[in-house]
Amino acid sequence: MGERLGKHVAGFECPSPGWGATFDQLRDAPQGWTHAFITLRTPSPIFVYPQVITRQEVLLEVPVTRPVRVYMRTVDHDAPAEGAYRLAGEAEAKLESEAKKEAQTKK
Repeated sequence: MGERLGKHVAGFECPSPGWGATFDQLRDAPQGWTHAFITLRTPSPIFVYPQVITRQEVLLEVPVTRPVRVYMRTVDHDAPAEGAYRLAGEAEAKLESEAKKEAQTKK
């Protein structure tokens, strides 16, 4: 988990290029949490990919002042996007003053 532009970012390390990450949905949850759902797709087997660790990132439309839990599922490159999600990570909320201070130091 990270942040960019005052919003949470979900990051995933993949064993090769060709993986795809798509944002599925956001849901408000109890106790102020927001749940984000992401689908990772495996690379197409008709292409050859180097064995290089790559990073996929998804910018979530959740401000860093709200806590977020990210759930993900992995599906084959050409399969329908269905199946169960599992908890992949979470980030606590930052205080507004803390978030503003970090935004100002990055300018």
